[in-house]
Amino acid sequence: MTDPLSSVPTHHTNGLVVVGYSTSTSSHNAVRWAAGDAERRRAALRFVHAYPQPQLVQPLKHDVDELLHNEASALLDQITDTTRSGHTHLDVSTKLVQDAPVNALRDESAGAALTVVGAKKSSPLAGAILGSVASAIADVNLAPVAVVHPDHPVGGGGPVVIGIERSSEKSAAIEFAFAEAAARNTELVTVRPWSCGSMR
Repeated sequence: MTDPLSSVPTHHTNGLVVVGYSTSTSSHNAVRWAAGDAERRRAALRFVHAYPQPQLVQPLKHDVDELLHNEASALLDQITDTTRSGHTHLDVSTKLVQDAPVNALRDESAGAALTVVGAKKSSPLAGAILGSVASAIADVNLAPVAVVHPDHPVGGGGPVVIGIERSSEKSAAIEFAFAEAAARNTELVTVRPWSCGSMR
């Protein structure tokens, strides 16, 4: 079941940045990063929040479903107000979906310029891994995906780095990296992996 809120615009002339939102710390950092990126692109920003189906017996389902919907709606209203207060010229909209987060973001990202998600970090090992949701979104999403870690500096600079393989020399990833470097007015660094065996 999809429930579009009244704040969803009917069109975007300068593109769309979609960001998955939850109450996690990583999600809050992803929101701040996405807002800055949308401003730089002069694009609209859309918050997408997915909430679950209630796992209860049928007579109680309606009341619990309404409670979950209202809590999720209030969550989106709060982050929208906070973001608009710091980015007054940014076109912000929301989408509330009763579905799995990966499915909700994939569907909302059709035609988007970028999808932004937060990555959880609970241990040194987890810090090196995107996390189940972020990893799944990166695998199936219809738009490029930016994964923002909790300790990522939102306003930080630095180059755009892209890994190059022989099979990807003309890929869309390279085009995206060049465009990102140009938009950020920074250098582009390419990295190509190799091994001693490959040099023989």
